[in-house]
Amino acid sequence: MLADRLRMTNKAAVAGQQLYDTPGTYSWVAPAGVTSVDVCCIGAGGGASSNFNYTQAQTKGGGGGALAYVNSISVTPGSSYTVIVGTGGSDQTDGTSSSFNSTSCRAGGGVSGYNGGAGGAVLNGTGGAGGDGGTSNYGYSTSYGSAYYGGGGGGGAGGYSAAGGNGGANNSAGTTTAGTAGGNGSGGSAGGGGGGAGQNQVLIMYGTTQGGHGGGTGIKGTGSSGTGGAGGTYNGSTGASGTGGSSGTTSSSGNTVAGVYGGGAGSGNAGYMNVDEPPAENWQILGYVTTGGKGAVRIMWGGGRSYPSNAADV
Repeated sequence: MLADRLRMTNKAAVAGQQLYDTPGTYSWVAPAGVTSVDVCCIGAGGGASSNFNYTQAQTKGGGGGALAYVNSISVTPGSSYTVIVGTGGSDQTDGTSSSFNSTSCRAGGGVSGYNGGAGGAVLNGTGGAGGDGGTSNYGYSTSYGSAYYGGGGGGGAGGYSAAGGNGGANNSAGTTTAGTAGGNGSGGSAGGGGGGAGQNQVLIMYGTTQGGHGGGTGIKGTGSSGTGGAGGTYNGSTGASGTGGSSGTTSSSGNTVAGVYGGGAGSGNAGYMNVDEPPAENWQILGYVTTGGKGAVRIMWGGGRSYPSNAADV
């Protein structure tokens, strides 16, 4: 009897993993025999700056969420540990951080374009920061049919060894200027930033000028980097979204949610829409409400695996 109990106590843990990718707070219980885990966290992407006040135009896409990983975190079998999955920012709000056991591993969320569009930071662990959201010019006119300036692209989620790509920009006042492309993800598996959209000088019913979203990053280890989305190149075109790095997702054209995990939201156009004939109080900014990509936390144990390059499922 005693020998049986000793064999059960000393039994090696079966290799496994647990993925949390729905925003919220959870309690993970360490399985029997598990005394060490490897964890990867990706912060959520920031929302775009969707502002309807004609005195302050949209100017930036949201920043991408950071990625952080930590290997060999000590845990006690049967004990519970808090897991937080970040929520993507929407309509001027920042993305929130993702974490395991508070500060054992923690990746910051991207800042909304309204608050500056900075990429999220690696708060605890090793990894890459999120890319910054791209900027956009804006203007105001009292003449019917004024220009709509292309919105800035969202920043890409951070990679396993370097930052996500920055969103493309469009800072010219010219009515036919194309948006620049988003930056490529760097360091193996960062998502690229979306390009800024081309400018538009006709009524908004004839075209939109939204920036592309940032690409997300995969949660199961390093892979190829994402590429930046192209900027809009003709009157009213939108910027393309950055591709996902390391199996992260890419947002399709017209999608209102950035790539998961952690892509920053592309901004809507930053010009003024004529909703009626002047005076000025009848003009407003056309705001697109776009949301940053959600975060994720993945815990794995056993099997001789570790982040960043040996993290496959078992």
